[in-house]
Amino acid sequence: MTISSETRTTSPFVGNGSITSLPFTFKVFSTADVAVIKTQTSTGNETTLTLTTDYSVTLNANQDVSPGGTVTLVTALATGYTAVVDSDIDCTQPTSLQNGFLPVAVTQALDRQNAIIAQLKARIARAFRFSHIKTAANVISNAEDGYVAIVDGQPEVVTPAADSSAALALALAADGGAVLVGADDGASGANYSNVQEGIEYVEGLIDALPEPASAAADITVADAASLITSTDVEGALQEVFKQRSWQVRTVPNAAFSSFGILPTVGMAVGGFGYTETVAEYARRVHSALIGSGTVWVDPVNGSDSNSGTVASPVLTLDYAVAELGASLVMCLPGTYAPFEFRTTDTQGAKLKILRALGRCVIKESTDDATTATWTADGTYPNCWYMTTTTGHKDVTALLDSTRLDEEGQQMNLVKYSTLALLNAVTDGDGWFFDSVGEKLYVRYLGSVDVNTVKTRFTIIKGDSTSRILVYGTKLLFEGNWGLDGVFLQPLVYSTTKPILYMDILGGGVTVRHTSSHGLDALGADSCIAGAWFHRCQGDNFHYADSGAYSCNAVEINCKATKAGDYDAIRGAPNTSNGSSIHGAANIIRINGTYRRNYGPDIVDTGTGKSWNCGVDQGPAMDSGNAYGIYTTGPSMWLDTCKAVGNEQADIAATTSGAMYTYATSYRTTSTSSGGTITAYTPV
Repeated sequence: MTISSETRTTSPFVGNGSITSLPFTFKVFSTADVAVIKTQTSTGNETTLTLTTDYSVTLNANQDVSPGGTVTLVTALATGYTAVVDSDIDCTQPTSLQNGFLPVAVTQALDRQNAIIAQLKARIARAFRFSHIKTAANVISNAEDGYVAIVDGQPEVVTPAADSSAALALALAADGGAVLVGADDGASGANYSNVQEGIEYVEGLIDALPEPASAAADITVADAASLITSTDVEGALQEVFKQRSWQVRTVPNAAFSSFGILPTVGMAVGGFGYTETVAEYARRVHSALIGSGTVWVDPVNGSDSNSGTVASPVLTLDYAVAELGASLVMCLPGTYAPFEFRTTDTQGAKLKILRALGRCVIKESTDDATTATWTADGTYPNCWYMTTTTGHKDVTALLDSTRLDEEGQQMNLVKYSTLALLNAVTDGDGWFFDSVGEKLYVRYLGSVDVNTVKTRFTIIKGDSTSRILVYGTKLLFEGNWGLDGVFLQPLVYSTTKPILYMDILGGGVTVRHTSSHGLDALGADSCIAGAWFHRCQGDNFHYADSGAYSCNAVEINCKATKAGDYDAIRGAPNTSNGSSIHGAANIIRINGTYRRNYGPDIVDTGTGKSWNCGVDQGPAMDSGNAYGIYTTGPSMWLDTCKAVGNEQADIAATTSGAMYTYATSYRTTSTSSGGTITAYTPV
């Protein structure tokens, strides 16, 4: 027979107190050719069971047609244990070919050797291995910084030689190891002879510092110097004093005095601290609006007719947020539909906290390009189409897993407005969505049959109504969230301002490929930390007035890239910004990265104000409007920022906009129409 699989072990069988039958499907030659390994789940300890004593083996009659058989345990596999059936063929050659031989005998012999090779390959893959240039030696030598030995193929901890580097590493890593490292106190009044004592000395000095009179007061180096006689020690501690969480940067303008989260003194781009995390702040300020209890949501197995307990989770965020009383909503990993949260909802007066317990993605219903049947168009045979689901939103992006942009993200193929224009791309590729006929057309690399490459594609759908609407309410996202084609819109309801909080943890893009702005804050307040907005067709972060109401916003350690999605949306205006305020909005940006947006990376317009601390900008995408940090009216403060590599200018001010810079890196500037750029010194 032919052997087409290298698998020579089963998946683990999970004990439940009753399981005794363990089937396997790899070819063997006798009942002694299998081994059964039992593992205790809590400890990982393995036990190899004994044939006839612990189990028996029944082989399928024809190992060529139906390889494998069944292991039957003498004692059922208990709860808390797993077992696998593994290949354990002796490395022998029992076949003897005489003057004449049968093809069957040769095949059996070859099958046996193949099985042994696959068996050994699986075991080697689970073993510790030396590099190719390492000479064979079980015990790691004294000259190496290691103390794990390979004994009979198994790792074992060994005691290193007394004078080896491994022994020294163990001693230094142990409690009190710092006392082994000598130190010269180098200062009058100081008294320490090793690193441990030196650390305790410095900690004592810091603890002895006087507390500032208020949370916003500074502690100066002079204050510290009064307690320290050594100039060298004073200099070494300056960085520590400046990083104290209570040394808040004094606001440069009264517009920022009411902000709840403020930057603490930083010494480098991306190095500013802040007074409180977004989640901590939201809970503290709205403690009276937090409902008791917890709601659990499972997007796969939940039901909105359930009670919302961990054993009986609901299905949708819409129901969990709007209808159920608890503020804390625990969200199991998976895909969720967009939702709205309005003041008129049953729970509209409460702070709702959505905590992701893993990667949670919010997106519109979509189609699977990888399983669809693609058909060549009758008029344009190089254009292939799939029929999409009636009632879905429009296609906003078709991602290609084989094409990554400068940020390491999958790129959207070029979007065309008609099928004829798509067909005209004779040597390239792109897509067109016929919203009337519900068909998605793709032309790929000129004339490739899309069925042969469809596993590369991901469809994202959405339109101007694909949003998380925060309508006069208060909402906090915590954890690893992603929004595909869905934007965030906190919006004033009557006279009630909404507040959107995001404290994002985990990798990956937070918001991408929206048909408009990624965040479209209208007269709303926002505090956002750790979010990455990428390739939104408008601005990534956008703040504007709504009637008499304006925005106050804080962005902390955020990232805004590729706004406009110009690689795919060739008609995109060159005003798609990474972050932008409008009207009377005010914003504090702390750290964060803003680059490659199709327009100024950061541009503030209107009459508001922005305070930028530790911001890393650049370069903006060459667009004819590639300014780095730009004001067209508002006052902007740049404290320890960087703006480099921009086509028009790194920093710019126009229309009476005033920009103030401190410790900021840039190469080119531009001023016009009454705009000014001047230096300032923060307090």
